[in-house]
Amino acid sequence: MPWRKRSGDKRELEAEIKNLQAHVKRLEGENRQLSGQVAVFKAARDFMGMLLSRIPACVMITDDKGRIIKASQRMQDLIGFREPELVGKHTVEISARTEELLKTQEAIFEQKAHKEDVENFESFLRHSNGTDVPISSDIAFVRDENGKAVGAVAVVYQRT
Repeated sequence: MPWRKRSGDKRELEAEIKNLQAHVKRLEGENRQLSGQVAVFKAARDFMGMLLSRIPACVMITDDKGRIIKASQRMQDLIGFREPELVGKHTVEISARTEELLKTQEAIFEQKAHKEDVENFESFLRHSNGTDVPISSDIAFVRDENGKAVGAVAVVYQRT
């Protein structure tokens, strides 16, 4: 009968089952460890969110392409957009007088390439009501362990 196994096959199957059980046990341990790390990362994310919502400054965080990731409550108040409206937009999309901005961005990209932060960058942002908001900002480029720019943090000040 083809479904019957020889006794040698049975021992091989039992050994394979033991190996699989040991592997499952290792995976369960790794899963517990990863779950703990996820909890730590979630707590850090939540803390950063609370910090950014309460920070007494206009702060905007972008990825390496200039897309907005986070905006402090003060930043949202300054330009009249809520964070869900801002996240994913490129900073140019909230800029006013984009022709002026494009001219000065070349200098910013040059500084970024030379790993220099930007100070007193003057520009205009577009408020949700359509008015121009004159701003000055300090921009720090965030770099990974290899020195590659992975994002930026801007502290924005309204000019009078």
